[in-house]
Amino acid sequence: MELSLMAYGKLDIDFDGAEAALISKAAMESDLTITKIKQQLTDGIEFDDMFHGLDVYVRDRIKNAADIACIDVESFVPLLCSSPVEMVRPILAKSAIRTVFQEKLQFDTLSNQSSIVTDLVDLPNGGRNAMYIGARKSVDFVGHAISNGHDYRILIAAKYTKSDGGAQDNQRNDLIDFANHAPLIGDKTNNDVVVLLADGPYYRKSRHCLDDMDFFSYIESRYSDRKVVATSTEDFDVKLGSFLDKIV
Repeated sequence: MELSLMAYGKLDIDFDGAEAALISKAAMESDLTITKIKQQLTDGIEFDDMFHGLDVYVRDRIKNAADIACIDVESFVPLLCSSPVEMVRPILAKSAIRTVFQEKLQFDTLSNQSSIVTDLVDLPNGGRNAMYIGARKSVDFVGHAISNGHDYRILIAAKYTKSDGGAQDNQRNDLIDFANHAPLIGDKTNNDVVVLLADGPYYRKSRHCLDDMDFFSYIESRYSDRKVVATSTEDFDVKLGSFLDKIV
């Protein structure tokens, strides 16, 4: 598909809404689980039969909570059943924060909405089918885009970073490492374009370590000679399309 500037538009993605939906789903699953436990205990089902019929994750969560309370599991479960749902849900429900939903949401949004990238593939993080830039950084997604008669391979490194901290800085540095290995714009033998897909409030803040710029401005300023684009998922088509128009 040949690109046209008129086709570039923002993509629709809602991380907060997706997280809220996951939290609601986890709460519902927790409520159904505790209802099932209560019913089976009421019906006289043996404790071991009831407990081993639960999801492995739920069993582990209950065991951990019982250990923290310094009580055996069989004594802990009746206490759990008699507790308010506000206390039960944090014990049984899977945490949406710990569920890696952001990368899947990024992939699905690009696959379903982008007018630029086609044949997008979600790559494994390791193994024989992984794709690497540099010595150790694996690409998250790969696809193709055609612009000005050229077929480009689009290599995407995806991150979602919400708050500040050392681990979050490492995620940013991973993206910068990708930029360092992006091909030069003048290299006509290499049709790869690296996209740093950076979502979350973290990347919009100006930082001293980035010469008092936000992440997107820093990449644009420091890597203007390389085939690299830093963008949010929302601005993906706008940023990538405009970039491909310029590197004829």
